Parts: sequence; C-alpha cells; structure tokens
Amino acid sequence: MLNVIKCLILVQAFICGQQNVFTSAFQVELSPSVVDDMIPTDVELSCKFDSSDFNMQDIIIMELLKTDGSPIVILRKTSDAPIIKRNKSKYPFADGLISKNVTESFLSVTLKNPKKEDAGSYTCVIYDFNEVLGGLQEVRKSTTLEVNDMDVSKVLTHLLEKDALLESELEKCKNDSRAEDNRLEHLITAYQENESKMKEQISVLEKKLAKKEKIISDIMKVIPHLGQELKVVKDEGTSLKQQDVKLQALVIQLEKKFIGHVEHLLSEIAQQEEMLTQYIKKQNYTEAFTVGYSKREFLKAGDVMIFNDVIVDDGPGYDPVTGIFTARRPGFYLFNFFVSVEKKVYIDIEIQANNVAVSKILVGDSSSSSESSASCVTRLEAGDQVKVVVVSAIDLPLDPVGHHRSTEWSGFLLKAL
Repeated sequence: MLNVIKCLILVQAFICGQQNVFTSAFQVELSPSVVDDMIPTDVELSCKFDSSDFNMQDIIIMELLKTDGSPIVILRKTSDAPIIKRNKSKYPFADGLISKNVTESFLSVTLKNPKKEDAGSYTCVIYDFNEVLGGLQEVRKSTTLEVNDMDVSKVLTHLLEKDALLESELEKCKNDSRAEDNRLEHLITAYQENESKMKEQISVLEKKLAKKEKIISDIMKVIPHLGQELKVVKDEGTSLKQQDVKLQALVIQLEKKFIGHVEHLLSEIAQQEEMLTQYIKKQNYTEAFTVGYSKREFLKAGDVMIFNDVIVDDGPGYDPVTGIFTARRPGFYLFNFFVSVEKKVYIDIEIQANNVAVSKILVGDSSSSSESSASCVTRLEAGDQVKVVVVSAIDLPLDPVGHHRSTEWSGFLLKAL
C-alpha cells in the first residue's frame, strides 16, 4: 500500500513538472506593450515557442483571447492545413502554424491602432493531446497592454517627426529624379556623340570607295591604250616570229595581271558596298515605345502589368493585350519605369527579360501616396520578351496603382548589333 501511494505521488509530481516546463516553453508577447491613445500605432500580439525541451505530442488548438475571454483569433489543426478564424474587418492581419517541430509553431495577430478600451490582459491558450499526461491538456499564459491617455506634447512631437520624415522622403525622391534625369541626359549625349563618330566613319569609307573607283577608271583607260600599242608592235614585227611570240606572251601576262587586279578590286568594292549598306540600315533602324497605365484595379503577386494606354510604339514591339514587349533586332535596349501608388498601398515590381529580373522597384507608404522610378540597360536578342511583373502587393480595398497615366513604362533600342 505504501508503494502505491509513493507511485501516485511521483506521477502527480511528474505531471505538474511537465506542465510547468510546457508553460515556460512558450511566450506571449505584445510589441509594443505600451502605446498612446491618440498616436496611431500597430501592436503585434504573438504566441510562440522558444524551446522544445518538454514532453508535448500533438497541438490541437492555439487561441488568443481578450480581457473578457472573447476569442480574437483561433488556429485549429486539420487533416490538410491549419485553419485561422477571426474577425477580418477588425483583425485583417493574422498568421499561424501548427507543426510537428514545436519551435516552428506560432500564432500572431496585429491590433490596428488600439484605443483605451483595448487595454488590459491578453491570453494565449494551447490545447495539446498528450497520452503521457492523461489526454487533452490546456495551458495558458497572459500579458498586459497599456494604453496611455492622450498627451498633447507626444502627439505634437509624433506629428513633427512624421512631417520631417515626409519632407526627407520627398527631398530624396526629388534628388533621385534629378539624378535619373542627369543619367538619361548623359546617355542621350553619349548616343549623339557615337552617332557623330559613325557619320565620320561613313564619310571615310565613302572617300576610300571613291578613290578605288578612280583607280579602276584609270586602269580601264590604260588597257585600251596597251591594246593599241601591242597592235602596232605586232604590225611592225610580223616578219619576226620570235619577237611576235615574246609579245604575245607579254600580252597574256599583262592581261592576266590586270584582269586579276581588276577582279580583286571589284570584289573588295562589292564587299565594302554591302558592309556600308548593312551599317546604314543598322543606324537608321529605330525601335521605341511608351505606354501608360490608366486603369484602376487590384493587382496580386505574379500578375503581368498590362499598360492599356499606348502613347508611342515605333516598331511595333509592344502588345497591349499581353503587356509584353518583343525585341525585333539584337542590341542594347534602355527601359525606364515610373510608378505612383495611393497611400496604404505597398507594391514590389520587377522588369523581367525572358522571366529574369533586370530591374526592381519597391514603393509604398502608410500615410500618403508615393512614387518611384527605375532605369536599366540590357542586351536582347531578336524575339526576346520583356514585361513588368508584380512580385508582391498588399491586398487592400484601394487602387494599387495610380491612374491618369501616373504610371508609365518606356523603352527604346539604344544600339543595334
């Protein structure tokens, strides 16, 4: 009988010890835990594990509760994937995971701009099915959110800091825009200088061609004269057979030499004319487009931005149905992209050539509209495709992209190969 009592005492101590370890192994955090009533601040409420040094077999439910015990968000384990239930209008941002690896399991929710009535205790409850501990176990842990009354000085300081930050961001955007304008002007100047050098090279080639044509003309004038002189020699030396044989050999030798030289010069002239023709065609070939985005619609990750307003399409290379630009000639292309979004919209965009990113833009602000731009030079072969792809975007009931052509994409052939 004494042994049985000892066993029961040991089992009870073991169960209590396991629950204490389990309780200390996860944390409930509020970040930040103290906020001001009149200063907009998002608070992250999370429940996560920082250790796997305890006996836990199978988490069934993870739940975050308010002060009055009403649930904020519930994460349930299912056969397919965990399901999160919440009031989406009040708690739009929630995330969670139940994993066999306990340290990977978590549950979190964002409290948007908490007010005085949101202050108080918040509790995380975990239900674990554990055969060793006697079936379904419940463990909970709490933390407290403090919401201070309005402090006019703090609100004023916050607004001044926000205004200074906005001024700094605006000045940065202006500087970036000026730098981009200077860079584009530099590229155009370099292109114009290169074009001037090409014209000089064409002029040199034309002079060489004229010189070779004059040489051929002189040769053609000499050949008839030589023929006449040979005829005179033949007439004067008809009686001298040996001299006639020598003269005939000389004529044949001269004819072969001059004919070979003329054929060689004609071949070089034809090659130079073909090279000059191809070179002129390359320099006179243009390919450029500018398109605008004047629609108001939602965008999500993986979407190709289809610019519906075609301003210029000299090629044509841009397809307004698919939003894809197709290069018609190999060469170096310059692409420019300018994007403007409304406040509380965040969007990550890439310019992709053959599905490979060549430039990237990340733009967005929680309090005001914002804008950004990017340029890139890339080499394309004939048939290569370029498009603008959304990498990520926050799905809010706002216009993700500006309208009235505040978002534009342009490109042109900088140098043909």
